[in-house]
Amino acid sequence: MDEQQTIALINRHGLTEEYTRLRQGIDQSHILNRELLQKIGKSIEARYVLQPRLAYISQTMTDRLDAPVTPFVILQTRSAVMRLSLQLWDTISGEPVWSSAAESVVVDETASLEPMFIKDAARAAFGGMLADLLTKKTSSEYSRLNHFLDSLIQEKNKRDE
Repeated sequence: MDEQQTIALINRHGLTEEYTRLRQGIDQSHILNRELLQKIGKSIEARYVLQPRLAYISQTMTDRLDAPVTPFVILQTRSAVMRLSLQLWDTISGEPVWSSAAESVVVDETASLEPMFIKDAARAAFGGMLADLLTKKTSSEYSRLNHFLDSLIQEKNKRDE
């Protein structure tokens, strides 16, 4: 269901204040209020909702080569760093089912004045997290602890099926 349909259903059911409180709560505590989540989930007829979160964003531009005695930049390095998290929540139980976090870095050397598109960094980070969701992993960086946690989640999912 797209955002427009979701917002229309929330509004149609008179839950705009509850939706606002739900969003404010996640900004403050990183936890969705169970009762509000259940109301919203019922109104939009969705069992699960994805909750994205922007944790950090930075964009820098560094002049690498400029023309002497003129204000012209010939070569510039641009970089963007973005940290995102994504959670999957069960609207009936009010519990988080899955989560992942990703960081992406996009670097570009350019001679043009076109801006770096931050959506490229977002696309890379969300792509990694969605791949984690489809493969039932919790992180794109794997240590022994990540492998252990993934195996526990996969065992639980097999038992639940």
